[in-house]
Amino acid sequence: MRHKQLALSTNIKMWALIINCHLFSWMIFLVVQTSSSISVFPLPCLHGCLCYYSLYHGANTMDCSHNNMVQLPQELLPRTQQLIMTGNKLEVLDNIQKKLANIIHFDFENNNIRHISDSVLETLFLNTDSLNLKGNALTQVSHFWQTPSKTTIWLSNNPFECNCDMMWMRDWLLNVTNVRDRKNITCGPGHWKGKLWGWQPTFVANGAQIWRVDLLSFQPLCLLEI
Repeated sequence: MRHKQLALSTNIKMWALIINCHLFSWMIFLVVQTSSSISVFPLPCLHGCLCYYSLYHGANTMDCSHNNMVQLPQELLPRTQQLIMTGNKLEVLDNIQKKLANIIHFDFENNNIRHISDSVLETLFLNTDSLNLKGNALTQVSHFWQTPSKTTIWLSNNPFECNCDMMWMRDWLLNVTNVRDRKNITCGPGHWKGKLWGWQPTFVANGAQIWRVDLLSFQPLCLLEI
């Protein structure tokens, strides 16, 4: 009788182990096969932001969008690799290199950013896979933007000044490959408002104009408004 009880107990344990293994396998299957809405795992967060781990991106994400923030969060979620700041009130990106060190995806779309320091750009171009700056207040960019980088960039819907001083930017946009929306970048207020900056004919004759020319070749380089 005792041997039968031991055998029964052993069988029950074996079946329990088999059932648990199957349940675990199904859980793994569901996680792998899940939709994007379920493949996000919430994490403790700061500053009223939303933090989660995304199976799709394989990274911790800190989403602080539409939070009326005028600067980056004082603290970031540990091992954050994606920072979403869409729809806030950022104006200047400067002296924030330490915060940016481990982040590879930035989304600054629809802020009021008008200036990004070269030191911040250097950090971004070295470490970042994607940088979204659509819909900000950039009127000019520095020559540092021409630094070769693998960072994928979005720059459309900024009020860029389309003038002689920025002709280098037009040439850059015509040849660069990592600015994904380069064909949609338009001019801000002024004579060329709403015109496509990187894809307009270099010169358009219309009324009284002054040409800037190359003194060696006498070839027109730029059109000055009067």
